[in-house]
Amino acid sequence: MTQIDQTDDKKEIAKLRKTLEKAKLDLAEKDKQLHLANQKIEYLEEENARLKDKERSLEERSTTLRENDRLLDLANQEIEHLKEWSLKAAVIQHGLSILTALSLGIGINFATSPPTVSAGLTLIFIGIGTESISFYITYSGAQKNHK
Repeated sequence: MTQIDQTDDKKEIAKLRKTLEKAKLDLAEKDKQLHLANQKIEYLEEENARLKDKERSLEERSTTLRENDRLLDLANQEIEHLKEWSLKAAVIQHGLSILTALSLGIGINFATSPPTVSAGLTLIFIGIGTESISFYITYSGAQKNHK
């Protein structure tokens, strides 16, 4: 082998070493990029798991809110029913109170004026009865509202 061949071989070896070094550097750079990509994938997987947990939590909360909304609707229906009943009871109670006042007034007038008329006592008892009914309506309405 001649000196030129040896020089060419040395140049070729040096060239191959530089190529090998460059390949090693490229491989190291690709390895860093791969490592960063794996870290990003791990982060995104963790974030995905957190988001799924949050989604599950929000779905549970949404279900709870829908149930609460349904219960509020039922409570509003009950309130409307009680309002209607209270209005009817108030009208009946007011009418009974007027009837009581009239029957007591006329009954006392008949019972105390001479000659005493037995219808006066009957009217007084009717007044007492209507006032009792009026009180019962009030009492039963109060009991119904507190259940």
